[in-house]
Amino acid sequence: MRNRILVLGAALVMAIALATLTLEVTLAEEPKEEPPQFEPAAHPDGGGGSEIGDPDELAGDIYQSSTQCNYASHGDDPHLSSSNDAVSAHGWWTVSGITWGCPEYADVEVQLQVWLCNVYNPNDCYWKTLNKSESRIRPGGGAGRRTTARILCSTSSEIGYRSIIDVDLVGQSDPDDNVYKSANVRCRPLAW
Repeated sequence: MRNRILVLGAALVMAIALATLTLEVTLAEEPKEEPPQFEPAAHPDGGGGSEIGDPDELAGDIYQSSTQCNYASHGDDPHLSSSNDAVSAHGWWTVSGITWGCPEYADVEVQLQVWLCNVYNPNDCYWKTLNKSESRIRPGGGAGRRTTARILCSTSSEIGYRSIIDVDLVGQSDPDDNVYKSANVRCRPLAW
C-alpha cells in the first residue's frame, strides 16, 4: 500500500510539473504586441510648398488686415543651414503700403516640425514639433528682423520638415494667420 501511495504521489508531482512547464511554454510563445516605433521619414509629396491658414489649402504669403494695419506673415522653406549641421526655418512680417496704424513690433513664432512614420505601418504618420522659437521683431525680415528655429542633424538622410509661422501684432488683435512651409531636407534630426 505504501508503494502505491508513493507511486501515486510521484505521478501527481510529475503531472503538476508537466502542466506547469506546458503553461510556461504556452505563455512564452504568445506574441507580444510591440508599441509603435516612429522614425523620421521623407514626406511623400516631396515637401516644398507654402500654405496659410488650413494646411490642406495651398496658398502663398498674403497680406492680412488687423483692425488698423495691413501686414503679411512670411517664412522660408526649412533648409540646411550654412554650417550643414542643422535644419533652419525663419519667420518674419512686413507691412503693406502705409505704416500708420501698424505697431512697431510683432511677436513672431516659428515651429519646426519633422515628419514621423510608424516603422511597422508607413501609413501611420504625423508632424511632430521638435523646436519652437519666438521673438519680438520689427517688420522687414533679414538679419535681426526674423525668428529662427533650428534642429541639429545626425546624418544626411532625407527627411520631411515643416515650419509654422505665426505673427501676432503687439497691442492689436489680428486674424489667425499661420503660414506653413514644407520641404524634404537631407538631415536626420539628432533627437526627436
